[in-house]
Order: sequence, then structure tokens, then C-alpha cells
Amino acid sequence: MRPMRVRDIDLLWAWRHIPEVITYLPSTPRPLAWEHHEEWFLQAMMGQGTNRLDRIAVLGDVDTGRIVAHVHAADLQSGKGVPEIGVVVGAVDLWHKGIGTHAVRYLIALLKERQYPACVALIHPANHTSRLMFERLGFVDTGETGRADQIIYRKELTS
Repeated sequence: MRPMRVRDIDLLWAWRHIPEVITYLPSTPRPLAWEHHEEWFLQAMMGQGTNRLDRIAVLGDVDTGRIVAHVHAADLQSGKGVPEIGVVVGAVDLWHKGIGTHAVRYLIALLKERQYPACVALIHPANHTSRLMFERLGFVDTGETGRADQIIYRKELTS
């Protein structure tokens, strides 16, 4: 895992055009204009360490290996003390291999180090694979919905 870098913009743009990847991403308009992607990316880069954490999962060497996923925590300064996390495994050929699980575990560890009491994930109701993954990681369906009617899952980070 490594921090997101400027050079990742093109690959993340390409992932946001793979139908299987964007099916459950409500914030991605279809078709996604480059300007919208660039604006999101630049805001994400500017918020690093203050309001966001973005990490890139790489198979092999972090500089030369294959980039396979993007995981993030947002709303780090929301006042609620509960960041929202998400993961996109853009390497479709590697789905169901534990990459998303590994990336989310890594992010949870970072949030625990920073002493956040909990985190939430908003998951599309039809994304059964993601729902199961988050449940296996200890997230619980709150019974509430967030933007675009996504189910809010929550995990307590203090124990």
C-alpha cells in the first residue's frame, strides 16, 4: 500500500469507465467527463492528511508493481469523528482474491492509530460481495441509508 500519487489520475479515470467497477458507485455520473474526474482527484490530493486518506494497493514493488485497488477514508474533520471509507478494486481479473479485504483492513489500522472511535461505509444494496466483505470485517448494517439510498455500515474501532 502506498499514498495516492498524481500519476494515478489516468488509471483511476480508466477504472471509472469499466462498467463492472462503476455499477455501484453512485457518485460517478455516466459518462464521466474528464473535468469531473480531475476535479475529484485534485480535491482528494489537496485533502490528504487533513480531510482524507487515499491509499493505492500495489502488487509487487510499490513503485513498479501493478496497481490493483484504491481505498480511502473521507470526512476526517467532519466533527462527527466517524470517517467514511470506501474501496474500489479496479483490477477486475483479481476480484474475489481478498484485495479489497486487505485494503480495508490496512485503512482500518490507520484509523485506529489516529484514534477514531468508528468508521462507516456506504454500500449499494445490490452489491452483495461488498456487503459480505464489510460484514466479515466486523461492520454492522445500521438500518439507515445514506446518499443514493446506500446502506450505512458501521464499525466500532475502540475495544
